[in-house]
Amino acid sequence: MTCNRMSSRRRRRLLPVNLYSLLLFLFTTSLPVGYSFFTPRANSINCQPPYSKSSPLQHRYGRTFLQNIRKSRICLVQMSFLSSTAAPVSATAPSPVHQAPARQSILVLGAGAVGSLYGGRLCEAGHDVTFLMRREYDAVAATGLRISSPDGDMFFPQPSIARSIEEVAVSRARRARRKGAGEGGGGEGKGDQAGGMAGDAERRKVVEETRDIEGAEGEAYVPVDWVIVTLKSSSFHAIPSLLEDRRVVGNATRILVLMNGYGLEEDLVGQGIDGKRVFGGMAFVCANRGPVGSGEIAHLKYGKLMIGHYEDDPVELSLVAGLFKGAKVEVETTPCLLHGRWSKCCWNIPFNGLGCILGGKSVDHIVQTPELRRLATLVMADVVKVANVELGGREGGQEGGREGGKIEPSFQEHLFALTDAMGPYMSSTVLDLLGGLPMETEYMFLRPLKRAEALGVEVPYLEGVALAVEGIRKSRGL
Repeated sequence: MTCNRMSSRRRRRLLPVNLYSLLLFLFTTSLPVGYSFFTPRANSINCQPPYSKSSPLQHRYGRTFLQNIRKSRICLVQMSFLSSTAAPVSATAPSPVHQAPARQSILVLGAGAVGSLYGGRLCEAGHDVTFLMRREYDAVAATGLRISSPDGDMFFPQPSIARSIEEVAVSRARRARRKGAGEGGGGEGKGDQAGGMAGDAERRKVVEETRDIEGAEGEAYVPVDWVIVTLKSSSFHAIPSLLEDRRVVGNATRILVLMNGYGLEEDLVGQGIDGKRVFGGMAFVCANRGPVGSGEIAHLKYGKLMIGHYEDDPVELSLVAGLFKGAKVEVETTPCLLHGRWSKCCWNIPFNGLGCILGGKSVDHIVQTPELRRLATLVMADVVKVANVELGGREGGQEGGREGGKIEPSFQEHLFALTDAMGPYMSSTVLDLLGGLPMETEYMFLRPLKRAEALGVEVPYLEGVALAVEGIRKSRGL
């Protein structure tokens, strides 16, 4: 039996080499994955190559040491490559890179508090967002769009804004023309680089497909990928004509209706919009506009979005979830849009309604006054009653209703807990009443009442609130 032993002199000679290799390994694996010593990279802070004369590493260790590390790093990479592939070295293997969603073009119709907040978050996440606004256009054009939020403030000094759908169409067409003519894949701006060459090819394809829709100046119009409708439901009559403009809304454009009320999506589809492209969104958020002419939005609390698809298509739901991926927005998709709509009505009807009936009171006044809290509970129970009949959730069954399950009593308790924490928050309808603006009574109050009557469900408290609010609107001429 032969024993292969290494001489003591040889062991002493190899010890420094092994120690040096260990230190070298630890140093190189601590660097960012994919880092290269050979191509100088701009530092994100001071835009200097990492190892210029002022580099801390070079100053500390000297040029020769760094050159030795470069040579040894090559050897380490080569050894890793030549080693057995059955057991790769995990420390040197690249980590999986999270791929951000493709950059989408989005038009926000109605850039009030809700539209500005969620449009701003999508813009912050890298999407191409245009805001259609009227009242605040001049202020935002002059001083930018500023949004204060507990999730992080946002300021857009020069957001993409427009006063009309025509302005949106022409602006996008001219940007596409400049992109195709002179910039050759470089992008419309820094953000366009996220789309890469694939995005450029897709845009050129869209331009070619829309050359039959040309204006007086021969522009080739480029429809957006998404339209997010955040107008007040009192302006619903204006929406179909905006969505029929093929220069901006193409056959593949998806539409997210982020508005208060019941029956909105049904009315859109009834006017010829393809239901496969229609989504409904419910914003559980406390947000208000700043003073008129300030271009400011105040996001006060919450912010979760619940989104459903008109045809309850799970594939389409995954697409809308992907749109918000990477944005600072909590999004929950619901397999039943009708369930989501009724869930939001459970809060809107009692708190918007009672706030108006009381002459313009905040929600804390309602929840902190025992009699009013009790009344709000009874109104909410009526909403849940008619919702569960339509959803087919009565007594846990599904007879005659749409799949979606019933709204549980625990959800009502949850809504009151949220409202208890809101403080002196004034609902949107209360602000409209106090501001002398059109009130959202048709879709927020009257449509749910009409649905209850059609289903034969008695809802005396819901009926009283709906009729009272409608009477206030008419008496004020709002």
